[in-house]
Amino acid sequence: MRTTTFIFLLLGCMCLNAQSVDCSGAKTGNFTITLGDMVTEIERDEQFQYETMGKAKIKTRVEWTSACSYTLIFVKANKAYYKVVGKDAPTPDISVTITAVDGNTYSIEAAPQGLQAMEFKMVKTK
Repeated sequence: MRTTTFIFLLLGCMCLNAQSVDCSGAKTGNFTITLGDMVTEIERDEQFQYETMGKAKIKTRVEWTSACSYTLIFVKANKAYYKVVGKDAPTPDISVTITAVDGNTYSIEAAPQGLQAMEFKMVKTK
């Protein structure tokens, strides 16, 4: 009987721990993603995300699909963006899942539609 009770308590604790990721701080604010020497600065409000990578700028609409998942839908970009990727480059939706939170750092998986997911660290700066 004690073993059964212990197993139920252990499973209950594991379930509570798995659901304890608080992603609310990622809904709005300023963030950075650094990949090697490339830094992406992000400003996010309730509806839109604005990304700056050097001179390239992108605006996407943010649709939250769950507490820790959202989709980025391309709205527009500046000429510098198209100069880098080409004027006819596809702009797929990107599904993002926050997998862990450590202080102001969010571990995310981003999967452009039809492509393999990539893992990043997104740091909240403001």
